[in-house]
Amino acid sequence: MFRLQHLIFVSLALLISFQVASRLGLAQEPGPPEPRRVPAMETAQASPPPLLVVLQTTADGSLGELTVREGDDEVTIKTLKALARYLRRTRLDKDSLCVVELQVNPRTKFSIVTGVVDTCAKAGYQKIHFATSLLPQTKP
Repeated sequence: MFRLQHLIFVSLALLISFQVASRLGLAQEPGPPEPRRVPAMETAQASPPPLLVVLQTTADGSLGELTVREGDDEVTIKTLKALARYLRRTRLDKDSLCVVELQVNPRTKFSIVTGVVDTCAKAGYQKIHFATSLLPQTKP
């Protein structure tokens, strides 16, 4: 009987010591340190605005001119070849994002829109979006 009481007492003592050690963190195996958690505000970086391409069309829906806006800068382009050259140069800039936003008049011919989208994609821009506000007016 004495041995049984002694065995129960030792088992309880070991169980209590393991519980206390685990709560204090003494029983954990040493491993790599926990990664530092960075608050969301530190990880969020202000990204530059996308490159905005505005398609100006004539009354019959053909291409008039293209206006490219990058921040406060604005460039007027007459042809798709010139747009391709400009986009390739802009893409080489390391601060440039791979996002293009297109502002298209609903009356623009579909072939012109697909030509501009194709030009942007070939210049290396992977994300091409359509802007939904402030649609440009047609030129007479």
